[in-house]
Amino acid sequence: MVEGRLEIEDEVKEILQCIENKKNFILTGGAGSGKTYSLVSLIQEIGRLYPNKSIICITYTNNAVAEIKSRISNDKLFVSTIHEFLWKIIKKYQKELKETMIELIYSEEEKYKKFTLPKDNLEKNEMKINLGYFLNSEIVYDEYYSLKSEENSKIGHDEVLLIAEKMFEKYSKLCDILKDNANFIFIDEYQDTSEEVTNIFLNHINKSKKENIIGFFGDSMQSIYETGIGNIKNDSLKRINKIQNRRNPLKVIELTNRLRDDGIKQIPSKDTQATNINEGTGKIKEGNVKFIYSDNNILEELKKTYIFNDWDFKNTLNTKELRLTHKLNAEESGFKELYSLYINDFIYSKLISKLKEKKISEAEDINTFGYIIEKFPIFSGKGKENILKQVDTKSKEEIEKIKDIEWGKIKNSFINKDSLLDYKFNGLTEKYESTSNRDKILQKLDLIYESINLYSENKYVELFKKLKIKISSYEDKIKIRKEMNELIELMKSQNDKIYEIIDKANNILNIKNDEKYIEFIGNKGWYLWNRIKDISFSEYVKSIEYQKEYFPYSTQHSVKGSEFDNVLVILDNGKWNMYNFNLLLENIFDENNILEKNKIFNRTKKLFYVCCTRAKENLIVFIQINNQKINKEKIISNAKKLFGEENVINGDNLVNNIS
Repeated sequence: MVEGRLEIEDEVKEILQCIENKKNFILTGGAGSGKTYSLVSLIQEIGRLYPNKSIICITYTNNAVAEIKSRISNDKLFVSTIHEFLWKIIKKYQKELKETMIELIYSEEEKYKKFTLPKDNLEKNEMKINLGYFLNSEIVYDEYYSLKSEENSKIGHDEVLLIAEKMFEKYSKLCDILKDNANFIFIDEYQDTSEEVTNIFLNHINKSKKENIIGFFGDSMQSIYETGIGNIKNDSLKRINKIQNRRNPLKVIELTNRLRDDGIKQIPSKDTQATNINEGTGKIKEGNVKFIYSDNNILEELKKTYIFNDWDFKNTLNTKELRLTHKLNAEESGFKELYSLYINDFIYSKLISKLKEKKISEAEDINTFGYIIEKFPIFSGKGKENILKQVDTKSKEEIEKIKDIEWGKIKNSFINKDSLLDYKFNGLTEKYESTSNRDKILQKLDLIYESINLYSENKYVELFKKLKIKISSYEDKIKIRKEMNELIELMKSQNDKIYEIIDKANNILNIKNDEKYIEFIGNKGWYLWNRIKDISFSEYVKSIEYQKEYFPYSTQHSVKGSEFDNVLVILDNGKWNMYNFNLLLENIFDENNILEKNKIFNRTKKLFYVCCTRAKENLIVFIQINNQKINKEKIISNAKKLFGEENVINGDNLVNNIS
């Protein structure tokens, strides 16, 4: 059956041979090897050879789903995220779903601790939940976990995988149903999937005697998420390695090969049409790699040196500056205060949230916030010092403003940390994506922002539709134009606070405060509104521009799967103890492998690998080394082994030479 096939990659030919032999497989390829291309080619070839066979392709993100769908047209192909696919199978079987839910609620296994008893009187009465509890409701997939007897109970993102695995373990008919749905199941980016997922597809599915083929595509070296399984060790899988690199220039390939520890060493692509091949010569591009160190924060000065002569940081499609955290990028992009409020506001995260945990009686609700924080002190740190003694001047001022507000009002306050960086407004449909977590205040600001954008782009019909404005005369058009220009000029001042812009937009654009918005800022959004209203509107705008990638800054995690001509990697832990670049560079060539099983070391190493492999032309890595606890000499020595001695540069000397 192999004969007569179209000319395809050797790796795909190997997979087709596996299919003929009814053998499951795993394809591993380094960054830039074209794993998605292989997956797409395979699906196309299966469509030609087995036109009546069904294919399910499941992956980690919605972006990956969209990418695969854009490349293939096949009526027998179903592409989905892992969560959506598993939920699609189990949601129909509500009785079994409810039985499994009850089992997990009372399970003593640590991984099922998310399944808690409902927040009604069941706990107080020590009543056991049974199927009768769900008699008048169903279990649905939503943003968060919540059990209710008279309404639909909800399970969130994390719970779906756990409950799905348990159901496939318990009910063999689900395994039959799964195989009936797909003759072929391909899991993309396998390293990012959880252990529960691999258990379903490698173990539980064997309860069914029906035939199908399971295939995994990915790279364990790009396992940068804590929940991912990383490497799959299963002797039943035929292992296929894809070693050609189609993206990176030679110097980057040589560098990243030194980082890999799984036996895979990449070679330049043999395809003359590959990204990393010079059109004129047909040879691999040389590329540039540089490692720059400094005792000082001289990054902006460095950008003025010859090292960055050919870089255009305004061209965000070709040039990226990668930092570890959104916090670091928020500071660079100009929305530091807004980011701090959502992510790590002292009053909310250290006072309000901690006081909530104390389960203060409802009788105390009538007392002031100031009274409560004095009566129920919170201690932190090694010396267990009262947290109020650790308050900075800004927070002291904010506490003073709300100290006379009733605790009952403040305790209901809630800030969704995911809300700020979850801008998923679709300008075409004028709707938020179903997964968007934007709170009501941000949605109000989004409406103003999107309206101004429509006006600036001369999309008047869309603008009038969005604002529900009826135009009956030429004078109406003139009035709208005048008012929009007025609002734009106000925003350009950079000084207007958020509440001022909202007030002016409400008046100028006749935007009404809907009931849900009023309810939000009066109740659970009260504290958020109290703080956000005085922040500059320009910070909000910059937060949107950051998410739209108008700035060159990205997090090191978010660029996985992307590629750019020029990549600048900033090695700064950003006080995130999950990663440690100094630890990595000090021990990268440790012959005794003492850190081989160190999670922080390995996690950092893989993230560094991902960052470096984004570069199609130029890669520069910058680190500030001014900590006495750090072995600076060893870091520099190891950097020379990684990058080549000629490519390791003292940034201070470089900057001083042009001063």
